Amino acid sequence: MLDACQKLRFVTNHHAASLARGNTRFVGLVVTSIVDPFYGEIIAAAEQSAFTLEHDIAYRCSYGDAERERRIARSFLGLRRAR
Repeated sequence: MLDACQKLRFVTNHHAASLARGNTRFVGLVVTSIVDPFYGEIIAAAEQSAFTLEHDIAYRCSYGDAERERRIARSFLGLRRAR
């Protein structure tokens, strides 16, 4: 089987594997602005921390819209495995 994987240049989908294990190592971050340097520093620090901890990170911008924030949060929650 390993030979077939190597021959086909199989690449593990770590996100799918972590979902199957029940440990997503996923961090979702919602900010209100992507152009404000304050939020840029938060994103940079979060990315560095996630990298150090071997977590995946995704961030979205709500632009201060509460309904958008709710939709983003629901979307992020949908990426984790139900316990």
